[in-house]
Amino acid sequence: MLAQLSRTSAAAFPGPVLVDGQWDNPNYWLRYSLLRAALGLAGSEVGLLGPYHAATVRRTCDVLGMRQTVAIDGFLGPEAAARSEARRRLAATREPGEILRWDLPGGVPAYDLYDSLLKRQRHAVVDLRHPAIEDDVTAYLRHLDAVPRLLDAVRPELLVASHTFSGRVLMGPLVWLASRRGIPVVGPYGNYGVLRFFKIQDSADVPDFFDSPSPRDLETVPPARAEALARVGREYLEARREGRTDDVGSHYAFQGDRTPDRARLCSLFGWEPERPIVAVYASTWFDAPHCNGMNEFRDFADWLQVTLEVARGCRAVNWLFRGHPCDAWYGGITLRDLMPSGLESHVRLCPPEWSGSAVQRSADAVVTLQGTAAIEYAAVGKPALVADRGWYHDRGFAKWSRSRAEYQRDLAEPWWKALDLEGVAGRAQVFAGWYFCRPAWHEGFHLDDDSGQDRLYDSIPRLLAAYPEVVRREIDEIREWYRSPERFYHTYKMRRAEEYALPLPVVRPA
Repeated sequence: MLAQLSRTSAAAFPGPVLVDGQWDNPNYWLRYSLLRAALGLAGSEVGLLGPYHAATVRRTCDVLGMRQTVAIDGFLGPEAAARSEARRRLAATREPGEILRWDLPGGVPAYDLYDSLLKRQRHAVVDLRHPAIEDDVTAYLRHLDAVPRLLDAVRPELLVASHTFSGRVLMGPLVWLASRRGIPVVGPYGNYGVLRFFKIQDSADVPDFFDSPSPRDLETVPPARAEALARVGREYLEARREGRTDDVGSHYAFQGDRTPDRARLCSLFGWEPERPIVAVYASTWFDAPHCNGMNEFRDFADWLQVTLEVARGCRAVNWLFRGHPCDAWYGGITLRDLMPSGLESHVRLCPPEWSGSAVQRSADAVVTLQGTAAIEYAAVGKPALVADRGWYHDRGFAKWSRSRAEYQRDLAEPWWKALDLEGVAGRAQVFAGWYFCRPAWHEGFHLDDDSGQDRLYDSIPRLLAAYPEVVRREIDEIREWYRSPERFYHTYKMRRAEEYALPLPVVRPA
C-alpha cells in the first residue's frame, strides 16, 4: 500500500536522495511515503542501512522500489585507530562534563556524543567507568569518520532523516555534516497523531527541529484566529488532564486521580497550607537533553542538583519534586534513585502513582526544563519557570531563566509575582491549540503513537483506506510546504487552516 501510495505523484525529484533507514518504525515509513509522494522521490532514493534491523529495512526499501541501499558499515574505517583515539580521550577525561568540551571532527558538537552515551547507558550522568563506554565511543568516532565517505559516495541533493540527534542510532553526525555541506535535510517526524515534518537548511537549524509556532507566529496571529486556537487549546488540555488523549506521555501522566487535595497533601507532608507549593517536574534522564539547545547544564541530573540545592535552602516554599511519568515505561534510572536521603521537611518527592491533574490543582506554580507541564500550568493561569533553552522557552507563557546563575536567583525568589498571569494563560492556550490540535479537514486521520511499533502495521492499512481524500490533501499540503520558506509543516498547515479540531481519539474515561 505504501509503495503504491508513494508513486502517485507526477513530480520527479532531480537528484539523489539519501533516505535514513537506521530507525525502523511503521509510522516512519508511512510519513516517509507521504513525503515521497509529495516530492516525487521515487526512483531517486538510496536507502541507508544501520546496525539495527538491517535485513528488515532492506526488504522495506526493496518493496518501496528504492534504486539502491547502502550500509553505513561499508564506509567504516579501521577499528584500531578509532579505539586508540577513544582510549586517549577517555584517559584524559576526569569527569563526565569534560566530554562536552571534546573537539570532534567536522564541528559536530560533543553533546551529541554525550547524549548518545546517556541513551546507551540509560543513566542520568555518563558513567566513565561503564564497561561499554570504550566500545561506544569507538563506535561513535568510527561512524563520524565514515559519514564524509558516505556523503562523497552518494552525493545526495536531499537527506531524509529520522532524527537530528544520536541515541542508540547515531544520526547526529550525518545530519550535522550534511547540513554543513549545504545539503538540505527533511525530517518526516510525527507526534500527537499528526505529521510534524521539519526542514534544516544549515547547521544552525539542527537544534531547532521541534515543529511549534514561533514567537512571531504568536505575536502576529489575527485576533479571531487566536481565539479559535485558544478555544481548541483549552479543550485539548482539559481532555489531557482527564486522561482522554492517547500519546504515551499523557497516558502515564494523567491516569486516574490518586492524589490528595491540597489540604490533605499539606497534612500528609506536615506543610503549612499558606505557603506556596512549587512543583518541580523532571525529564526523562537519558532522553537527548541537549537536542533542543540546552546549554546551561551538563544534563538533566545537573539541573536537578542545582534545583535541589536552592530548594533545600528556601523554606518559604514547599517543594514537590515529580518524576517523569514515562520513567516506568522507559525503564532505567528514576527520580527516586537520584533524590538524596535526609531531605528537609519542606522538600518532598511526589509518589509516582499520583495523577498529574491533581498535582496541578494542588500546586501554585511549576518549574521544569522542557516538559509540557509549563504549557499545562500556564494555560490555567499558574506560573511556570523554565530553566534553559528548549522548544518553547521564548514563547511568552513561561518565565525563562537565561543562564544558570539567573535560574538560581529566580528559584530563590518569588519569581511568579512579576508575571501577567492572564496574558500568560492566553498565550499558552493559543500555543496549545496551534501545537497539539489539527485542521478540521483531518477528520479521523490520526496516527497512533510511534511507541506502538510493529502493531502499527495493523492500523495503517485501515487508516489509508478510510481517509483517501485526507491523504491526498496531506500530500498536496506537504508539496506546497516544501516549496515555501517555512521550516515546520504542522505550523504551516495550521496557519492555512480555516477551522480547527481536537486530536483523535479523544475518548471518555471508563
